Amino acid sequence: MLRTACSFVFACALAAAVPVAAQDAAPADLAAALVPAALVPLYAGFATLQALDYASTMRALANGAGAEANPMMRSIVKNPPAFIALKAAATAGVIVVGEKMWKKNRVGAVLFVAGANAAMAIAVGRNYAVR
Repeated sequence: MLRTACSFVFACALAAAVPVAAQDAAPADLAAALVPAALVPLYAGFATLQALDYASTMRALANGAGAEANPMMRSIVKNPPAFIALKAAATAGVIVVGEKMWKKNRVGAVLFVAGANAAMAIAVGRNYAVR
């Protein structure tokens, strides 16, 4: 299941990364177009990973195979609407911060969102390892 989910996120990232710059664009314009093209699939990947984290956490809790490891989240995961709202807020927060960083440091914005994806991928991988 984890391989399928990771393959799906990777395929979405590749599909969304196609540059949309015109053929006669100047090199500076092309470079500016490529980085936002990198942010969009990273945002989509982060949202997907948040959804996978929700699903895997709820599955592990429902079958009694696992317990929430984060003490700050223990009360929230017991309330699915609150948990979904938190996941949506976290996704929106990463997007807002990424966009604000983009204005000052484009490479930093890409690295920030990629790091957030890596952290979520680790969490999701651990969740799916619980049987």
